[in-house]
Amino acid sequence: QYIIHLVANVTDKIFAALSLRDYDEKLEATIKELTVTNEELIASVEELRESQECLSTLKLELEDKVDLRTEELKKFKFLADNAEDAMILMQKDGSFAYLNDKAKKNWGYTDEELQFMKVPDVDAIHQEDVFANVFALAQLETIPVFETLHKRKDGSIFPVEVNIKGITLDHEPHLFAVARDITKRKKVETALKESEERLNLAVENAEAGVFDTDLVTEHTIRSPKHAQIYGYKDNQEEWTLDKVREHMLPEDREPALMAYQGSFNSGVLNHSFRIRRVDGVTRWVQTIGKVVFSEKKVPLRIIGTVTDITDKKELEKQKDEFISTVSHELKTPVTSIKAYTQFLKRSLTGAENAKNLGFLNRMDTQIDRLQILIHDLLDVTRLDQNKLMLRSDVIQLDILLAETIDELQLITPTHELIILKNDSVTVISDKNRLIQVITNLVTNAVKYSPSGNLVNIMLVQDNERVVFSIQDFGIGIPDAYKTLIFERFHQIEHEYSQSGLSLGLGLYISKEIITSAGGLLWLESEEGKGTTFYFSLPVYKG
Repeated sequence: QYIIHLVANVTDKIFAALSLRDYDEKLEATIKELTVTNEELIASVEELRESQECLSTLKLELEDKVDLRTEELKKFKFLADNAEDAMILMQKDGSFAYLNDKAKKNWGYTDEELQFMKVPDVDAIHQEDVFANVFALAQLETIPVFETLHKRKDGSIFPVEVNIKGITLDHEPHLFAVARDITKRKKVETALKESEERLNLAVENAEAGVFDTDLVTEHTIRSPKHAQIYGYKDNQEEWTLDKVREHMLPEDREPALMAYQGSFNSGVLNHSFRIRRVDGVTRWVQTIGKVVFSEKKVPLRIIGTVTDITDKKELEKQKDEFISTVSHELKTPVTSIKAYTQFLKRSLTGAENAKNLGFLNRMDTQIDRLQILIHDLLDVTRLDQNKLMLRSDVIQLDILLAETIDELQLITPTHELIILKNDSVTVISDKNRLIQVITNLVTNAVKYSPSGNLVNIMLVQDNERVVFSIQDFGIGIPDAYKTLIFERFHQIEHEYSQSGLSLGLGLYISKEIITSAGGLLWLESEEGKGTTFYFSLPVYKG
């Protein structure tokens, strides 16, 4: 029925509410802005944290690099200061940015003096324009090693070998040089040059011609005397082993080839043969050489001499004729003496003649030795006159060796003869002459190993050849004798060798016998440690 109402003026209140709503909206907007700003701030803080971590890492890496660089510089300085060569760092104006201790020592200046010095003060042949050009060129390319002269504080000059390189330090070009004092090397080079000149003078005036043969190419370098021996006016003619063979007499080529091949085993070449010179004259020459081997024992070169021995051969021929005549004249009376000795030995029996029988036995032994010498002398003359007749027997060499060594052991009580290996093999040779060779080698092994009591013997088949070896542990053979040991009338003289009646013909005759049978005879020896003799023969296959 009624509406009761109260009217009041709320204008201010309404405006206040409206203002408050606007304020709330603005506050909400501000809060939103602050939220976005806060999120951005959080992101920035995270980025800043990550940046700080990255900076920390970079700082550690930088510190490690600085430490490493510092250590490297310390090492470089230590190495540089202890180097054998002078190390010099130069600036473009020629001043020194760095000198190691060797450079200071070479020149003789103090650190204080070197502070104000430049390249011209130590380079004895310095030229400003040359230095500038080299400095600029070194920045672009490698400069070849060169030699120059440095001067010391006392004014003395010494040669150096310089290796330089352009480098950049602190954006500035520098020249780094390593200078080696080559005073000693220059003295050695001078001495070698003088020695070579003396050697060339000696070679040019020597009686023997010198040669150096490359066994791979067969090309030979030879002295003028070598050329003259073969009839050439000079040594400009290209020389090979084929040229040597062309000059040889046909009948001497095969023995020379065998001696050449044998040198690859023994390491030495010593052989005589006849040549026909360019002018048609026939001469005797002797070649003595040494083989140079690689680490794998492959023959690379032969270095040696060639000597004209025609006059010597003529004298030997006359001597051989004399020896042959005397030997034949001695043979008959010695044979008669031997027969009379045997007769007397049979006649003297009984205890009362024991002393005389002893004398006769000694005389019989000496007569046996004398007969051996006469036989050797006759063999030598027959060899030189190509009259040594050799039979061609088919021989079971292992059986022959065993029988021969058994017989030799009976007359060799001081040494034990041991056959370490004895392959079954057949050869073609003169049976008696082969026994002679083996006997001679065993006798020598015993003779030249007086303090040893063991001789090792081996017979080994090697493909199409058989190799006999006999090793003693005696005095050995000096290098000076190795090229002479197979020559006539030559034997080793040694205070410890057992003396006996000998003319030094055994090895010469043995070598000729083996060579005539198509084989080789050589040796290996070390002084004080013993000797091993070898001979090889072709295997007979029937």
